[in-house]
Amino acid sequence: MIRKKDGILYSKGSVGIDALTILVIMFVGAIIIVSIYQIVSDLNQPIYDMLESNMSKDIITEQKANYPSIWDFGLASILIGMWLFAVISAFFIDSHPVFFVISLIFLIPTLMVAIVLANIYDDLYTDATLSTFYSSFPIMYHFFSHLLIYMTVMAFSIMGALYAKWRVG
Repeated sequence: MIRKKDGILYSKGSVGIDALTILVIMFVGAIIIVSIYQIVSDLNQPIYDMLESNMSKDIITEQKANYPSIWDFGLASILIGMWLFAVISAFFIDSHPVFFVISLIFLIPTLMVAIVLANIYDDLYTDATLSTFYSSFPIMYHFFSHLLIYMTVMAFSIMGALYAKWRVG
């Protein structure tokens, strides 16, 4: 249910929108992270050749080697943080259990979008020119190859926190 108060939209029980927001942020973040890694990899050798100091060369080599693992775990941490935030904030929203059915109806298109984004990510992962970069991020690949399962679990946990509360008072 969306209410408008003082020109601002307030939503109550927007499980589909919460799940869709997490999904889009993760997908765009993954594409940006891998694109930056591709740029770093392409520029690494020219920068390495320009430097005279061995210490600088070692730092650049180390940064390029550490980039995939740092951002792979970083994206997983962001995912877990957004999921926990959505569940905790859903717990504090007063909502009527009647809206559970409406949330299920809005959840179906969100899960369809998840399937499409998982297929797009898989196409990028299997592309011959990009596969060397995408294969450096195993956690990201696991998440997107099981995206429908993760989004279903996230959405139902948000719905559980939103609608399965004890009414006191």
